[in-house]
Amino acid sequence: MTLVMNFFEQTCARLATPFTLWRQSRHAATVSRELLKLHRFVAQRHPDLKGRPLYRHIVMVRTSADMETADSMLARAEESFASWPAQRDLKFADVVHYLAIEEFLAAHRNSHWTQVDMGHVVAARIPRQL
Repeated sequence: MTLVMNFFEQTCARLATPFTLWRQSRHAATVSRELLKLHRFVAQRHPDLKGRPLYRHIVMVRTSADMETADSMLARAEESFASWPAQRDLKFADVVHYLAIEEFLAAHRNSHWTQVDMGHVVAARIPRQL
C-alpha cells in the first residue's frame, strides 16, 4: 500500500508542476494586461503625472493602499528590481513584476516562491518606455 501511495504522490507532484508553471505565467500575464490598462487610464486622467508619482497613483488604485503604503511598495519594487546589478530608475515593468509576485503569493498562501520567471512574462507585455 505504501508503495502505491508513494507512486501516486510522485505522479501527482509531476503533474502539478506543469499546471503550477502555467498558473503562475497566466497570473503574470493577467496582471500585466490589467496594469497596462490601468496605466493608460490613469495617465489619460492625470497627464501631469510621470514616473514614480504615476506609479504611486496606479498602485493606490490597484491595491486600495494609502500614499505611504504605495510608496513603501514602490521602494520594495525598486530594491528588488532596479538596484541590482546596477542602480537605475524604477520602471513600470518593475512595479508590475513586483505586484504580480506579491498578489500571487498572497492568493496562494501555501506558496513561498514562484517557479516561473514572472519578469520575463511581464517584460513581454509591458512596453520598455513606460
